[in-house]
Amino acid sequence: ICVMSAEGVIDYVSPTVRRILGRDPEDLMATSGLDLVHPDDLDQVTPVIERGLEEPETPQQVECRLLHEDGTWLDCEARGVTYEVNDSPSVIVNITDISERKRSERELRESEEQYRRIVDTAIEGVWVIDADARTTFVNQRMAEILGFDRDEMVGHRTTDFMTPECAAQAIEKFER
Repeated sequence: ICVMSAEGVIDYVSPTVRRILGRDPEDLMATSGLDLVHPDDLDQVTPVIERGLEEPETPQQVECRLLHEDGTWLDCEARGVTYEVNDSPSVIVNITDISERKRSERELRESEEQYRRIVDTAIEGVWVIDADARTTFVNQRMAEILGFDRDEMVGHRTTDFMTPECAAQAIEKFER
């Protein structure tokens, strides 16, 4: 938890800053909180701060990277609210380390991209349907086998690509 002036000067920071950023609270007093924000993230952080000052007592949220004492950057989520304290705006910010979540999201995205590349380059046709027998995905090979573009197939029932006789059998088997 951090309390800053409207100018971004840190007036208070809780002792948990040691655990999150490896810094002593005393070392951050009277410094600019923006000095901890990654330079590439300032463009997204600054408007959120400005909006918070323009809309007191309206919660604001932003994800950004903050500088750890060891020089690494941590993915963090900052949630703040501006209040009037002694006729002066103060921003109260709760900072959460979301590095693990971001790492998991990146790994999942990379895994999905790898899976997609494997499926898209397979020599076999892959056709994925939902419970209503509507096409949710086909790889390029399946579209080629049937003579359609992939985009033409997605959203259509499997029976749309069958002769009436085959469609009747497919519906029967699918319902079973």
